[in-house]
Amino acid sequence: YNTSAQYGNGTIIFIDIENQEKPVSIGNAGDIIVIGNNPDKKPTVIRSSANLNDEGNKRLVLANLIIDMPNSVDNKGGAVKTGFVANSAFAELTMWNCDILMNETNPLINITSAGRAISSINIEDCKIHIPAGNASRYIASTAGVETTIDNLNFKNNVVYCNNGMVTTFRLVNSQNDQTKTTINNIVFESNTLSNICYNNSAMVIALNINQATITKNLVYFDTDSWSGVTQQYH
Repeated sequence: YNTSAQYGNGTIIFIDIENQEKPVSIGNAGDIIVIGNNPDKKPTVIRSSANLNDEGNKRLVLANLIIDMPNSVDNKGGAVKTGFVANSAFAELTMWNCDILMNETNPLINITSAGRAISSINIEDCKIHIPAGNASRYIASTAGVETTIDNLNFKNNVVYCNNGMVTTFRLVNSQNDQTKTTINNIVFESNTLSNICYNNSAMVIALNINQATITKNLVYFDTDSWSGVTQQYH
């Protein structure tokens, strides 16, 4: 399926893993909810374009899915390396109970337009695998544009690397400087970070964080992988 080609706004799509012959292709997203029927046997989705570019009160909700970013391809079979791109105003991006496989170097979410490009980002009950290495790993990047995120909810997630150590990781990054992004509210709660570190500046870079709740998070490092992790984390 291609959500932009076959489905209109306001659509809820249910996917049955037993009948899935190929990954679902998420195209340019308007107001769409995609749900895997069986949370224990998640169907796989890949990204064909997935620009969040419909003006107005639109949302993309992904639930009970495997979100395969490294193997995402466009309609010609070419690799799609960028994440979900907000290039105009978009109300909500939610990922719930998903297994998210991130690209080696690209953010999961790219905000490329000024203003409230995404009003609400919600990532909850997900497993997020990030490949090892020193390249920049970001959940969201604002690419240096002046923008505001009203709510960023990151709860009950396991963020992990199982093939080494991720040494540069940020929840939010403002690429050019830290004076362009305002986050009105962050909730970072009950997450587990395994072999994830940030050895360059901060977990979140923004001009303003007006309110933040950071509670009940567990951080674990395999110190055999990196002997200096304690000093770097501290």
